Amino acid sequence: MTRNDFGQGRVVVLLPQHSVRREATEIRNWRGIRHQSKPLLNFVPHLMQHLAAGTTPVEVRCRPQDQHDLSWSVAQKGQGWLVTMYNYSCAREEIVAKRGGTGKVHATYPLKEVPFQIACRAPVTDVMERYEERDVSWELVEGQAVISETMHGGEIRVYELQPEKIDLGARTRYVNHALNQPVTASSPLTHFPPPELAVDGNLDAANHWWSDSDPERHYRFDMPKWLQVDLGQPRTIDHIFVLFHWWEHESLQTRLRVYKYTIEASADGETWQTVIDESRNEDNARREGMERWFDPVEARYVRLTVLRNSAFSGARVVELKVMGEETEEVRPVRRTIVPDWEVQYPASIRAVAPDQLTYLTDIEPKTVTPGWLPTGKTWEQMNGPVKLVTDASGEGRTYEKSLYAQAASELVYALDGRYRTFVAVAGIGTTKADCSVEFIVHVDGEEAFRSPLYRIGQPVLPVVLDVEGARELKLVVTDGGDGITNDYAWWGEARLVAK
Repeated sequence: MTRNDFGQGRVVVLLPQHSVRREATEIRNWRGIRHQSKPLLNFVPHLMQHLAAGTTPVEVRCRPQDQHDLSWSVAQKGQGWLVTMYNYSCAREEIVAKRGGTGKVHATYPLKEVPFQIACRAPVTDVMERYEERDVSWELVEGQAVISETMHGGEIRVYELQPEKIDLGARTRYVNHALNQPVTASSPLTHFPPPELAVDGNLDAANHWWSDSDPERHYRFDMPKWLQVDLGQPRTIDHIFVLFHWWEHESLQTRLRVYKYTIEASADGETWQTVIDESRNEDNARREGMERWFDPVEARYVRLTVLRNSAFSGARVVELKVMGEETEEVRPVRRTIVPDWEVQYPASIRAVAPDQLTYLTDIEPKTVTPGWLPTGKTWEQMNGPVKLVTDASGEGRTYEKSLYAQAASELVYALDGRYRTFVAVAGIGTTKADCSVEFIVHVDGEEAFRSPLYRIGQPVLPVVLDVEGARELKLVVTDGGDGITNDYAWWGEARLVAK
């Protein structure tokens, strides 16, 4: 049975169960007489679409060859509508026979993207995808709101279309007592991200602590390894969340890894009590992470000990959260569909005419203190187009007229009061996990901008600063406190806006 509001009334469709089955079934009645229950789907193509057409202001459009893979449902929510899309296909892009590891195959031949559209005749001013809480690509076409997107096999999408701005509302979550607290580890991998990354709140897989390998045997990892966090004061805790490193292109058949581990709690850092024992765990590590509960204990220190990684690549922890009954209210922010490598400037900057811009690559600096330079190259030769990347895929955008700023570097420019705004995009040109830098801007000797510690896995940083009447601009990039290895930083399209 389906029921939909239509005008001031309702449309109710009743069908016997066998009518929507894929195949006919044979039934024997109480007299022993046999007959077949034939599904209507075999006689009327796309029966459900026909039944639903016109009962709601929502229409889903797809290619004929994709109709067997896509399914959807439509429901009313307040004054708007919810459309849930399902893609059952497991088809991949055509695979060419050649040598390659499973991870490379999954990256090169991903699941096929299926295009579709959702059109709504009702008034719509805001659209979002609820499953990932993100913006949606949509437009008004002849008075209809039309969503145009693609989805691959196994995906579920929930689109909300409303006549008013969609409010995500406030939510309650447990307080993470481990967030940005002091942390120590049995051994961090040399020249790789430190254990602090396991408690920084960043759930990106590239942002993780990795235990050290045996120095006598290249990339042979001895186990167990541990990670210990100081909660700062005694806390009553009763559950943890742990996210181990996962492979971006893993599937149910490849790249699965199982971590066996324990969680211990201590009031003084000396006497430990095991609160979670997953030494026999067989659950695969997944991007959603794992939450485990236990009887409440009073503790200041929590230690995660990784006993085994089935991938034999050591302990790799993306995030460890420690929680109790204490909660906090948060207001979620809708995710943008703009790629992380695409800088997002305010409208006032986007509206600046090209003839008002002066790029720093076209100005002679007062002083230059470059960082590491390739053999035979000068700093001036390194300036120019650069592709800034934000994740391990290597995808990014090329920014023209950029300043090379490999750590540690310092660039000073004379402004002489002729400009009103400094604009740049701060980012890195490498996918290496051990790249870590800080971007700092001084205006007339005063610090005007300082970025957080910047690594792969973070969006590029828009820098927009008032330099009205300023005499000097200084751009600084530090090594983040862990050496200059792979610290390929850039001031993308650094420019000044004339008065």
